[in-house]
Amino acid sequence: MNESELPPTFQEMLAVLRRERDEHARVDAVESNFAYVFVHALRKPVKENEPEDHLGGWLRIPVSFPDNGPWGLVTIVPLPGKNGGINGDNHNPGHGNASPVRGRGGDHYYSWTWSESPPVRSPADILGVVRWFERRIRLGMT
Repeated sequence: MNESELPPTFQEMLAVLRRERDEHARVDAVESNFAYVFVHALRKPVKENEPEDHLGGWLRIPVSFPDNGPWGLVTIVPLPGKNGGINGDNHNPGHGNASPVRGRGGDHYYSWTWSESPPVRSPADILGVVRWFERRIRLGMT
């Protein structure tokens, strides 16, 4: 993935994300208007020795960010529910929106809308986006 081909504001957003939250965040795919950005440690382990890549996920972010907000999350394993088990709300295993990262293990698509989320006006607002995703995961919501 050649990130230099992405719009300058998207590249600036990636720089903020790497500097302030996850230095190893990476763009693993771009399809249509969406980039799939893997962010580590979006949730805490639910079992001992859970693989690190199972704790993160791909934020499905429009390459036009911040002009358009993120739409969805792809994970390797289903997200845990708030009372144990699987978080089935808006969970779409095998969905076509996961296919750009399926070769890396991504198969569980959560079709999160951007309603009730923090506003995105600048590349730095990606930090609020990640916190919003983390909160939804922690509360077992999608």
